[in-house]
Amino acid sequence: MVESQISYSIRPEVSEEEYWETVQKLISTLVKDKKIREFRAFENLMGDPQIKASVYWNEATHFANFAKSDEWREILREMRKVVYGIKIELWGPSRYLPDPVIVD
Repeated sequence: MVESQISYSIRPEVSEEEYWETVQKLISTLVKDKKIREFRAFENLMGDPQIKASVYWNEATHFANFAKSDEWREILREMRKVVYGIKIELWGPSRYLPDPVIVD
């Protein structure tokens, strides 16, 4: 499993409603892709960037194919209207700790 992360901050002139409408479209597009296992969003409790979203894929090639798609280009185009400082990262399992440590 691999994790793609996108982090950004909301443009100060953008209303919460406008931002949320854009994010809802993004989520609708993402959940249609059957290669995605899970989608999570987080708010930074300490400042910028304000938002981080994580999308979990079975394989890195699934993300790579999605990143080449027209849907992805449209998502980024729409997101740039309401956010700034977009940073995208792709994370794979650690060779040192490939399995999760679950604490009961």
